[in-house]
Amino acid sequence: MQRMNDVILTLDEIGSGDGERVGLAAGDMAALRRAGLPVPDAFCVTSETYLAAAEELNLAERERELAARETGIEAELAEIRKLIREFEVRPNLGRALDGAAAALGSGLLTVSLSPVVASYDAAAIAGLAWAAEYLAPDAVSEAVPECWASLWRPRAVIFRKRIGLEPGRTAAAVLVAAADPAPLAGRIKPADREAEAWLINADPRVRGPRDLTGIPAEKGKPQSPLTPGQAEALRILADGAAEALGEPRTLSWSFDGRRFSITGIPYG
Repeated sequence: MQRMNDVILTLDEIGSGDGERVGLAAGDMAALRRAGLPVPDAFCVTSETYLAAAEELNLAERERELAARETGIEAELAEIRKLIREFEVRPNLGRALDGAAAALGSGLLTVSLSPVVASYDAAAIAGLAWAAEYLAPDAVSEAVPECWASLWRPRAVIFRKRIGLEPGRTAAAVLVAAADPAPLAGRIKPADREAEAWLINADPRVRGPRDLTGIPAEKGKPQSPLTPGQAEALRILADGAAEALGEPRTLSWSFDGRRFSITGIPYG
């Protein structure tokens, strides 16, 4: 039986040497937490948990068989995804997931893949960006196998074969984070490699309160929902994240009217 610290780690329990256990997304969010930056409360279902399920389903052998074929793998991959989706989460794991989800104290959660690969660019190329947003806490135990199944889409399998990843070495963790909607959300990305400037985008589907109507639009550009002071605070936060991560990175952000939070780090 797996110990719970082999199955679930909170952001505060993830260390700098846990990359292969928690993957890119969870590892970087934990690094931001260690740096004292505002990120949602979250926990990670470790890659060991996926590997144990993969061993029980004999996925390594099935991937070896697929690797020997050039075409005609779509139907078998669909069957594998179905097996993973229907995989019965063991009672101890199910209880641990339910308890960890409830402990986040959030009404809604996001469940997303945290792939164990070399870089965010590799994850983007492989199509490893599965996520489900705004789930109820009791839906997490069903969402975790669905997240694992995304590793068996044709694009991901072809990518693993192309880079020569040995069957059975595929690993991924799952990040579960609080996701209560905020009035404003968007992305901020570096305008250049050195991040001497940042580009801020707000999600046009999100409407802010009246006191966040922002500054007048420049000619030919949409009106910003952020005031100049709010935009500057967001840029300072992005600078802090770049220092914590060792490089500037595109960030997903939210703003509740009082403070900004970094809600994720998109791949690519």
